[in-house]
Amino acid sequence: MAKQQVRIVLRHFLYLNEDLISDFLGQLPGGLERETARHVERSGRKGLGGGAGVGPVSIKADLAGETKRLSEVTVDRSAAGEFQRLYSALGPNAIQQLPALDDQIWSALGVFEILEFGAIITLPAIARLVDVTEKFGPLAQMLTSAGKVPEASQ
Repeated sequence: MAKQQVRIVLRHFLYLNEDLISDFLGQLPGGLERETARHVERSGRKGLGGGAGVGPVSIKADLAGETKRLSEVTVDRSAAGEFQRLYSALGPNAIQQLPALDDQIWSALGVFEILEFGAIITLPAIARLVDVTEKFGPLAQMLTSAGKVPEASQ
């Protein structure tokens, strides 16, 4: 029997309402998970033994050691991870996937439906230009102050 592989989807959010995700997760069975630290304990035993005997006299020896290792693991939860937990908990039947946006689809939607649709969003050229100029602002200020000639005091 072949092992079925789970498809992992990684998302990049331009906006994610963390409070809304927490509210929804709080309504699911199991509620909100707030695990911050977990202890992992591993132990092992190594031993060596032997014995020898002649008649009623025997000698036995046992050399054993036990090792215990305790690790502390911190689990950090991200908003994107919480979204994925909500998405997985809802399942495929609770989320309506929209292949397109048209009047027929919009009129068929009901209240409390969760929608998913794919989109490619790009910033307008002017927004990209503003972003680039903001990054060069500190450099321009430094060059301007470097080019000033100190005033002579009279």
